[in-house]
Amino acid sequence: HEINGYTNHLNSNMRRETFLSGDIGGTNTRFMLYEVEVTEEILQMSLKSSHVIPGELILNKKYQNQEFDSFISVLKQFLEDAGSSKPPITAFFFFAGPR
Repeated sequence: HEINGYTNHLNSNMRRETFLSGDIGGTNTRFMLYEVEVTEEILQMSLKSSHVIPGELILNKKYQNQEFDSFISVLKQFLEDAGSSKPPITAFFFFAGPR
């Protein structure tokens, strides 16, 4: 299957994968990790800030930005805290900024 120019090797058996969602503000960063049953509909969806990823929430955690030297360092900490054996297949991030 090809979605948005990318080839996806989705076989007929459903598989469960992890999805990462993040809300990055000036003071705090919040991450959520979900386990999702991957379907064509899920792969084609585009999220808005009010949407919730359809799946089982594995971890929802908030971090104080001042305790980290970069976005990458807080992301690495979250993935370590989640203890997931495989990385997320996709990520959705919402960043604070001017409207």
